Amino acid sequence: SNEKAFIEWGRVYVLDTVNGSVIKRVFPSDDENRIKCVSTNPEYPPFEINMQDVNGIYRVLLCMSVK
Repeated sequence: SNEKAFIEWGRVYVLDTVNGSVIKRVFPSDDENRIKCVSTNPEYPPFEINMQDVNGIYRVLLCMSVK
């Protein structure tokens, strides 16, 4: 199956990767085997990850903080 067919580009996802989990806004890459990950915090540069290194992609529906 093609996991990327279900990705809404530009939305925030939790990516469960071989190197741990990250929460990033995802975009398509020029390389069809990769996706571009962009942080909300501009201090962190965007990076690309190979889809083979992704175990799961989960859409973030809610962010909650306690103040």
